[in-house]
Amino acid sequence: MKHIVLIILTGLVLGACGSTGPTRPDWIDANSAKYPSERYLIGRGEADRQAPARDRARADLSKIFQVAVVEQSTDITRFSSHGVGRDAVSKLESEASRDIETRTEQVLSGIDIAETWQDPKDKSYHALAVLDRLQTANRLRQEINQLDDVTDQHIATAVNTQDLITRIGAASRAVESQVQRDSSQRILKIVDRSGVGVIPKHNLGKLVNDRDSQIKRMTITPKAAQDSIGGLERTLSGALGTAGFSHKGADADYILDANLETQPLEDREGWKWIRATLDINLQDAKTGQSRGSHRWEIKESGQTDGTAKQRAKNKLDQLLKEELKETIISFGKPQ
Repeated sequence: MKHIVLIILTGLVLGACGSTGPTRPDWIDANSAKYPSERYLIGRGEADRQAPARDRARADLSKIFQVAVVEQSTDITRFSSHGVGRDAVSKLESEASRDIETRTEQVLSGIDIAETWQDPKDKSYHALAVLDRLQTANRLRQEINQLDDVTDQHIATAVNTQDLITRIGAASRAVESQVQRDSSQRILKIVDRSGVGVIPKHNLGKLVNDRDSQIKRMTITPKAAQDSIGGLERTLSGALGTAGFSHKGADADYILDANLETQPLEDREGWKWIRATLDINLQDAKTGQSRGSHRWEIKESGQTDGTAKQRAKNKLDQLLKEELKETIISFGKPQ
């Protein structure tokens, strides 16, 4: 009996010594039988350590969604050739780029590292990242439907209210919702093997044009109650014109009160530093009611007093042209 046991143990040891190690998984070189492309998006990563291999697998999978970012940028550029103002296009392009990055990050948070394998020969690590198509697609469809519902609500508000600022704010929210929807739709087309997504209910270009047509109806007169640098009313007028608002002088519907205060110039190592604070308050010209206020703070320097002040004026001009439109629109946006 002892001889029989010894023979069996010897055979097991010899068998173990003759093993070539774990079988190389199919997903390293080809499609995975366990994670078929019909059900999963996959990414592969390889490194001399396990953690970098996992990171590379996630990065490999994320490359699939980069096409959505490129396509959206291309479509926004094409959209700009159909009569929308340069400022509107620039703003829309910025919003779209930022939003699709956010949406992509949210989708990629659902990535799982399904398997890892170490090559017994060179000791390198391989990792497989997977994203479940069905789960992700269902989540995106739900999000798209919610954004369409939100858009409908904002459009209804814009149509039914008589208050112009509220109308502009609601119309802007509708645009924002559809920009978000567009980002989700592009990602869904990649996740969903049909490549169709959810058929759009609204035309983004029309929504932008509708919002901007309302902005053109809004007449605003700038009034600088305090201006410690000089030229503030002219700067405000230029920024309002760039934003698309109309100017009717004393007959305007709204007054943009502005106060620009500067602190005494500071001398530091041969440089003159200036700090300035600009406060604006949008008021109804008839009732005097405040519709919203905002504050900007700037800090600039120059080798002379005049240079420092001029740079502060230039900075203020740039800031207002970039932000005044959205700031005024925000006064009417529903929370």
